[in-house]
Amino acid sequence: MTFGRNTCESCLSLDIRVMRRQNNLWPGNSFIQSWVLNGDEVGRINVRTEQNRLFLSYRCQDMATETFRDVHQTVHVTRTSCPFGGYRPWFVCPVIGCAKRVAILYLSGSGVFACRSCQKLAYATQFERLGYRGIERARRIRMKLGGGPNLFDRFPDRPKGMHRRTYLRLEAAYKVAARRCGAL
Repeated sequence: MTFGRNTCESCLSLDIRVMRRQNNLWPGNSFIQSWVLNGDEVGRINVRTEQNRLFLSYRCQDMATETFRDVHQTVHVTRTSCPFGGYRPWFVCPVIGCAKRVAILYLSGSGVFACRSCQKLAYATQFERLGYRGIERARRIRMKLGGGPNLFDRFPDRPKGMHRRTYLRLEAAYKVAARRCGAL
């Protein structure tokens, strides 16, 4: 239940971290970003890169007239230095008056890519009941330690190579999450 708000998970998104890992950000590069859901392509966008910006070309449906229109959008990219060398790229939100530095831009009903706050998007977990959040958190901790998702199984032993302090921190977080959902 989303109470009338779209969620980040329901929108197509561009993640600059993924683009960098795929080595797509060098100037003069062109590539096609596509989104696949259940084996079917649900979206495609042409991306052309320059030194400090990306040019996006795509078609989107106008919800009012239910017709398709071509969109050409420019998104600026900035970089910040990392403590041990190198840099980290960021999108600059293209909405006038925002200019936030973000890693992910979302395509929502407006037909343009923008940051989460400009699109007025929420995360799906914000609408989950508190107990359900506890279940998911506890399961993630168990899986991280090499255990199964069943909360009623014995808590997994400390994995080889994991610091004792890290294990104890995860165990404490597990207990809080399990209490929250009533499993302890």
